[in-house]
Amino acid sequence: MQLTDEEIVTELTAHQHEIGSLKHRMNEVERIADVVYQLTQEMAGMTKEIEFMNKTLAALTSKMSSMENIPGKRWDSVTTAAIGAVVGAVIAGIMR
Repeated sequence: MQLTDEEIVTELTAHQHEIGSLKHRMNEVERIADVVYQLTQEMAGMTKEIEFMNKTLAALTSKMSSMENIPGKRWDSVTTAAIGAVVGAVIAGIMR
């Protein structure tokens, strides 16, 4: 099948429009890929921050647990001293 010059021009024009459309679509895909890459980088940074925050939270929890035990230890010391004083007074009273 032989195409006339007019048909060739028509076909070339249609191909040029299609190529232009494809270029436009490809540019949009590249823009989307850039945005996805940027989001990936931001997520990686956030993941590192969250890991650091979790480690800090674990350390603070440990410190808080230690601090919560201090009043209990003091109360135990006071109780032991009071019982020792009472027992000492009783023994001193008996030995008189």
